[in-house]
Amino acid sequence: MDHPSDSYARLVATNAALQKRINELEDFVAHRIPLIDPVQGQSRRTGILLDNLPGMVYRCRNDPHWTMEYVSTGVEKLTGYTAEEIRRNGMNYSEVILAEDRERVWEAVQSALDQDRHFELVYRIRTREGDLKWVWERGWGIWSESDELLMLEGFITDISALKTTEQALRESEQRYKHIVESSHEGIWMIDAGCHTTFVNSRMAAMLGYEVEDMLGRCLYDFMPEECRESIQRKLEKNASKVAEQHDIRFLRKDGAGIWALLSIKPMTDGNGDPGGLLAMAVDITDRKRMEATLHRLATSDPLTGLFNRRHFYHLAQQELERFRRYRYPLTAIMADLDHFKRTNDTFGHLAGDLVLQKAAELMREQLRTSDILCRYGGEEFAMLLPETDLKTAVITAERLRATIAAKPVETDQGSIAMTVSLGVAELPPGSMRTVETLLDYADRMLYIAKERGRNQVAVRDEATPSASSAAAPDGHDDEGRTAPKSGQ
Repeated sequence: MDHPSDSYARLVATNAALQKRINELEDFVAHRIPLIDPVQGQSRRTGILLDNLPGMVYRCRNDPHWTMEYVSTGVEKLTGYTAEEIRRNGMNYSEVILAEDRERVWEAVQSALDQDRHFELVYRIRTREGDLKWVWERGWGIWSESDELLMLEGFITDISALKTTEQALRESEQRYKHIVESSHEGIWMIDAGCHTTFVNSRMAAMLGYEVEDMLGRCLYDFMPEECRESIQRKLEKNASKVAEQHDIRFLRKDGAGIWALLSIKPMTDGNGDPGGLLAMAVDITDRKRMEATLHRLATSDPLTGLFNRRHFYHLAQQELERFRRYRYPLTAIMADLDHFKRTNDTFGHLAGDLVLQKAAELMREQLRTSDILCRYGGEEFAMLLPETDLKTAVITAERLRATIAAKPVETDQGSIAMTVSLGVAELPPGSMRTVETLLDYADRMLYIAKERGRNQVAVRDEATPSASSAAAPDGHDDEGRTAPKSGQ
């Protein structure tokens, strides 16, 4: 199916070809009919030219019959009647014009003459064979020196093919319009400056606007400010390349955010230069919400909302790679709620769940957003502290211990006191040990803290190794020191 611009281009090309043909005919007559009288030669040249035009040249009276005084031979191809029949045998041109158009043609010509201007008409004729044709006519009046109308002269040509093309264009445009407006996808066209030149009603409704409110506005006006720069870079990078897809967050008129899958195809202008983008948008907000839910279920503990153990190791491995690249300190804390089994046995598992949730909440509040916290299993929690040395990690662990001890959990069965034991270990810059090794060090310190009475912090310090009740995985003994509780 042709685009309207393609059909228009063909019409322009046809007109150019016609002009070229006329020029060729003039050249032929001027150069290939020699040795004739200049006046007679001019007449012959004109006659040959007129007979080869794609239509008919005429001179007629200004009467309702359009009585012809002269008509070129092209009339036969146009109407099926010979020039002789039209000129002398009583066949008036008015009878060739379709009855429904005759009055309109007469009125248009008389109006042009009254205003002393040329006339251009489009109307229908019926040929001798009964075929219906569309014709275009351009004419003017011939006036005497006393301003008396003598004759009409003009040119008439067949434009049926053009009319067929116009009708096909109208039907095509209607089909496109129906497709565009009934589409479940939003359709968005922007120019080379990223300003909106077209949106369908679906696109406007998706963002809560009227179509008129979006026209002329920049694409980025409909995105959160923090997303604009990255999307702009992507679009500019691919401005003249292949189609691509992006998940893009938009802002509705009411301020609500939505996600759309934007399929973008670069467009070019008549010179082949980048001319903007055509985008098809599908609302994927529900899909994004479902993906977020699935991600949360896959990466978090359903009871506490903390990362689960599997995702913790995934994030920890990423931090370990950064630790090795940039050689900053990395520490881990393992924490275990004291006497948790007794809490479950005394108050029940529902109360035990409340204790776990409260402990997770307090830990999250005391850690930085860059720290990684997970429910490691049961009543045990693991923490990874990037860019944190051992001294700072011990302070953090002690703050966690003190905060949890100071805030009992309120339940229907009464207040439940909580305490926690914590083990701290560090991977010094340059170490090639693994995350598993670091957590094992911290876990050994945790059990030292429990053995020494619970509700305290035990620290593994590689700088002062000595004999201890805890052994490192590599077979060397490490000192298990206990950080004093607040007030001691």
